[in-house]
Amino acid sequence: MGADGGKSVIDSIVDGVREVVRLGNANRVVVKNGQGDKVVEVPVTAGVVVGAIAPVATVAGVLVALAGGWTIDVEQPGSE
Repeated sequence: MGADGGKSVIDSIVDGVREVVRLGNANRVVVKNGQGDKVVEVPVTAGVVVGAIAPVATVAGVLVALAGGWTIDVEQPGSE
């Protein structure tokens, strides 16, 4: 805790990071085929990690999916 009894700057940053991860895990990246059936559904956080680790493969996968008439959406809880 800070000298004034409040949260320290580090505590505030950690809380902010936790909230971002929580929201990223709640939201989902959904890939649907041409008939509208869900093919892949992953948390946004996982999608970001994969995109950072293998950016070329991620871009290639997105282009192939879109060329095939598939859709890629980000869904929030309760949006279905």
